[in-house]
Amino acid sequence: MANNITPAEFEAAIRDRMGDDPLDFLLHNVIEEYTPEELAMDETVQFVVLVARNRLVELGRPEEFADYIIAKNIKISGGVNQYITHFLNEHPAYGMDPIEYALSLPFGERRSGIIESTTIVLSKMLIQPGLTPANRARIQAAIDRLNPPHPGAAAPAAGGGARQHRSRSRRATRRHRRR
Repeated sequence: MANNITPAEFEAAIRDRMGDDPLDFLLHNVIEEYTPEELAMDETVQFVVLVARNRLVELGRPEEFADYIIAKNIKISGGVNQYITHFLNEHPAYGMDPIEYALSLPFGERRSGIIESTTIVLSKMLIQPGLTPANRARIQAAIDRLNPPHPGAAAPAAGGGARQHRSRSRRATRRHRRR
């Protein structure tokens, strides 16, 4: 930290500067001001981002952090379509793409959380300007794979109703038994 400022003083200065709109601060003061290399590697930038993320959580808006992540990765990748290509490729650590990875997890809280957060990011990707129709289709297919419709949820109601049983009169029942 420059000028022998403590981390706590630096954090306070960042918080004062960002106010109650950490996302705007991240988009206009971090994404626009730093190079792709600095966004990916610089420790000071990472500290600023952490402070802004914590502030978003305090404000009850943690989902907005995905907007920053997308903007940062678009800048690092060189464009929205390049980012989508990178995002949907196989990840070396898992040996599969992020959709396959999420679906391969055992059912439970972790899987649900990863599917939910991945769906949020993919949904936010869909509204990015400059997205090609092919990448739009890839993203929608990934969302559909992560969130398949529940069986019967979208199916129309059956055409007929329950079979109606007509009670036979006592006389009709006797005739029926004789045959």
